[in-house]
Amino acid sequence: MRRARGLLRGSASTLEVYWESGGVQGWIEKEGHARGFAKKAHRKLEVILKKDVNQLGFRNEVLKVSPGYARNYLIPKKLAVIATADRMALLDKEVEEALAKKVEGRKKQQERFQGLKKVLEKLTSNPIRFDRKSVPGGKLYGSITAADVVKEVREQCKVEITESALAMDAPFKTVGFHSIPLRYKIEGLKDYTLQVLIASVANDENDTRDDPQGSSEESQEGETGEGEGSKEMKDEEQ
Repeated sequence: MRRARGLLRGSASTLEVYWESGGVQGWIEKEGHARGFAKKAHRKLEVILKKDVNQLGFRNEVLKVSPGYARNYLIPKKLAVIATADRMALLDKEVEEALAKKVEGRKKQQERFQGLKKVLEKLTSNPIRFDRKSVPGGKLYGSITAADVVKEVREQCKVEITESALAMDAPFKTVGFHSIPLRYKIEGLKDYTLQVLIASVANDENDTRDDPQGSSEESQEGETGEGEGSKEMKDEEQ
């Protein structure tokens, strides 16, 4: 360029000779090539992320990055692939399938939610009744365990539940109404409580037991065996 400027100060014939020899034209072509190279340096390569990349993007996200970053890091590490037309079409298909699967999952969850809600409303609409012998003070001969409640729920409500669904701290040993909070894993449902009514029935004339303590121990042994059977049923359901 300096030489061209110097030639401009000289005679016209000298400039013509330099131009015809390709000097100015060569400089223009060289300068233009350098500018084109600079434009290429600013070009971005479109890639599809195959994994989450910190401070860059998430899986299946389409981004534009520098070619060097893509070829030297993302692609060798299998973090991304070049976004070709075929891969973009495949990505669109995968996204559609993922959305459809998500919608189907929400639908099933809603159906399960409504089904569990109906079951809980059925369980809590009326108390579960037990008729048991007791002493005049209201103490039972024996006790009502979680296994007993599960059995009566099955017989009276035709609903299958497990002992783990009953938040019973201890067996019931007195007549009257008792409340059992219900446990369930689905969020969004209000708290439901199962009501249990233990009614006293008349003792046999030949039954001379005044203290139910001895009978309670015998009954407890029988209930322990029943509780183990219910536990096995619970394990099978799970």
